[in-house]
Amino acid sequence: MIAGLNILSTALKGCLLGVANIIPGVSGGTMALILGIYERLIKSLNNVDLGFLKACVALVSMAPGAKKNFLAQLQRIDFWFVLTLVLGAVGAIFASSKLIVFFLSAYHDPTYGFFLGLILVSIVVPWRMMRRCGLKEVVVMFLAVTLTITVTRSMSGEERLEHAVKKQQLTQSAKNEDSSIRGNSAGKRDFSYLAWIFCSAAIAISAMILPGISGSFLMILLGVYFDILEAISQFDFVVLSVFVAGMGVGILVFARFLNYVFEHFFDPTIGFLVGLMVGSLYGLWPFRDYELVDGKRIDLGLILPSFDINFLVTLGTFFAGGGMIALMVIFFPSENDQLGKGRR
Repeated sequence: MIAGLNILSTALKGCLLGVANIIPGVSGGTMALILGIYERLIKSLNNVDLGFLKACVALVSMAPGAKKNFLAQLQRIDFWFVLTLVLGAVGAIFASSKLIVFFLSAYHDPTYGFFLGLILVSIVVPWRMMRRCGLKEVVVMFLAVTLTITVTRSMSGEERLEHAVKKQQLTQSAKNEDSSIRGNSAGKRDFSYLAWIFCSAAIAISAMILPGISGSFLMILLGVYFDILEAISQFDFVVLSVFVAGMGVGILVFARFLNYVFEHFFDPTIGFLVGLMVGSLYGLWPFRDYELVDGKRIDLGLILPSFDINFLVTLGTFFAGGGMIALMVIFFPSENDQLGKGRR
């Protein structure tokens, strides 16, 4: 019974990670911190090494004792925990990709208001993990805030609008001429396009596991975000397979780096993560000037809100998101609290 509840809980956490990772401006790493599974996830991924690969090969070759060694390796890498998270995340992505796009389009301000409140209050989660907050930690926080805002501002509203118009023109041209357009997942899947999808996935997944850095926003900067959403909605398994392979390579490499800094520079690392979360608040500001391109909203710049029904609804969703996290922090202490206390 308890084991079943643990599996269900992990699957639900995976669902939340999946939803967070497809929303531009929201970080899957932030959600993992909120849910109390961040460091456990990083350690699990770091343990996927040559020993595990050798155990897989031995199992396939039916070597003596291979099954026992393989099961031991699965336990060492916390395989069932990671698998349950992944299945929950993948299921949520397929189930909610169109729904998220709808909410961001039809109810943009209230949706971003909800996540603004959620992220703002959730900063307390990594903050409580820190043993100390000295000059070193303050400096890395400032650097992280600067980095996040710089990445968020790296594409201007005019550039986003130009990108959207160009993409709409290319898509329309492909429909009219029945030709292959690079960058369109429904077009010709040449080697250079698939290679770019692979590299973009490796880069984006590295950002996705960093709290405060939105992997989805980075995918927009790389020009593959809408291609991947389209591939998901159309079940384009060629593009999705290449994307997943890139994610696998990126996350295994980057997890080793994160595990190292956690082990050797815990407080500065947590301070850096706090800074990333603080910086991400800039990108989650709900009220923006925008234009529509082919029925899709393109945000141009931040604006001050008017006191109207939209402002009141957005304010309500802001408090709803913050209140939800506050209740989780108060009534459901996370594993991260114990991780921080264990180092004191």
